[in-house]
Amino acid sequence: MTTLAASQIGTRPGTTRVGIVGGGQLARMTAQAAVSLDMSVRVLCRDDSDSATIAHHVEFGEPDDPAALHRLADHCDVITLDHELVDTALLASLIERGVSVYPRPETLAVAIDKLALAKALREAGVPVPERIELNNKASVQDAVDILGPNLVLKTSRGGYDGRGVWFPDNLGKAEAIVEELVGQGSIVFAEALIPEPFEIAVMVVRGRDGATEVYPPVRTFQADGICVGVEAPASLSDEQTHAVERTARRTAEILDVVGVLAVEMIENDGVFTVSEVACRPHNSAHHTIDSSVTSQFENHLRAVAGLPLGSTRLVSGAGMANLLGADPAIDPRERLDQALAIEPEANVHLYMKEPRAGRKLGHVTVLDPDPAMARVRAAKVASALGGSEV
Repeated sequence: MTTLAASQIGTRPGTTRVGIVGGGQLARMTAQAAVSLDMSVRVLCRDDSDSATIAHHVEFGEPDDPAALHRLADHCDVITLDHELVDTALLASLIERGVSVYPRPETLAVAIDKLALAKALREAGVPVPERIELNNKASVQDAVDILGPNLVLKTSRGGYDGRGVWFPDNLGKAEAIVEELVGQGSIVFAEALIPEPFEIAVMVVRGRDGATEVYPPVRTFQADGICVGVEAPASLSDEQTHAVERTARRTAEILDVVGVLAVEMIENDGVFTVSEVACRPHNSAHHTIDSSVTSQFENHLRAVAGLPLGSTRLVSGAGMANLLGADPAIDPRERLDQALAIEPEANVHLYMKEPRAGRKLGHVTVLDPDPAMARVRAAKVASALGGSEV
């Protein structure tokens, strides 16, 4: 068994042993949160360049390798995920061995399939955008007739951070994209393109016993399908806030989530519809490390370990800016002195990633009673660190 011990600290009897499949920044920040709870975290990483190699214990392997997953499970009481790219059948095999897995395979199976998710939510009365499955040129024309000429095309599975989403500007391009994707075996659907959409995210944390807490809704800002910033809380009326929080709670109940669930919504004609979800900590709630009584990462650990949930109350308004790589030659670590001098109140979180254009290298959070101003201040720091201008 190949094991890298990033720390010489042993695991004492009674310590909750948490395994995380995937070694990205979400696993990294979850491992950091585990230190305060004295939990032992073991992460399945692809190689030693992964962000989460800071964990107490690291296994190396692929997330779709049964042997690697079972090696991980050998040392864990509960398994959770850094990403959704895991075969649900493999996760079920871990449960058969007596290891707890959250999110459950049946929860994940619905959450990762946007068409299946929309069907489940629609049947339960949760508002979702109209989606038309596409399989040929005729169906593209049908979508235009129903939704209008401006479409966004999405694959039902596998899309995130700008992947799996297309914005064709004419019918011919839409037909060509669908033909290529369907030929590759993808399931494709169309939605009406909303110009300059008002997008929000609501984070729900749900325990093993069904106890649920909701973080205040945040406004998210996107560029080419990638989240570039967040304002917390979102500028919503009390009525809107209560409505989207109810929707988020209901979504978590329908999916029978244990852990953190991100519910992303888009406003259309005064109604917020659920566009997609993620059964894991989420980019839209990274600010909670600094802005909330309990961060999303600590609350996720509490939930999957069967502990009481922490308060989701904001202690301050906040703005968050993602640090997206611009020039591969610019290393943010070499610019920390300049960036921190610009904004002494900035909280900088770097992910130990080699710079690459468009890559998420870290994030910056600033606390301010005015969330919009906080986001502007955070963005200046991210830019000084070498982030792309968005």
